[in-house]
Amino acid sequence: SMNLRDPLHGIEQKLLLVRGHWVLLDVDAADFYQVQVRALRMAVSRNLTRFARGFVFKLSKAGAREFPAAFAWQPVPAYAYTKAGVAMLSSVLKSKKAIQVSIDIIRYRIDNRRLFVELGGYDGLPKNPESQ
Repeated sequence: SMNLRDPLHGIEQKLLLVRGHWVLLDVDAADFYQVQVRALRMAVSRNLTRFARGFVFKLSKAGAREFPAAFAWQPVPAYAYTKAGVAMLSSVLKSKKAIQVSIDIIRYRIDNRRLFVELGGYDGLPKNPESQ
């Protein structure tokens, strides 16, 4: 049976509109993936090439202050991730949750495509190569 639930479900209520993009603050991404903020930032800095344009935004100090930490002991947010960035985080973090989300993203993509094609949707391939 296909489980077509979005692997990133649960982040929606934490998304914020920043520079015209819906993003998840790094402190909330760390919470979602059950890792420390410091571990998340280190993993990203070691894998910067994976975070293409539009995956992550650096927040200015002033920008970060727009998002008060829920608790005084939380780090001030420094980066904001778009949904693509949140998905990419699953492949650079080592927590059980990150590994499971990474697996789910691949399954979700394959199952969705299969269902889409079975329902007669366009699978992205030309129906007739000669017509190109």
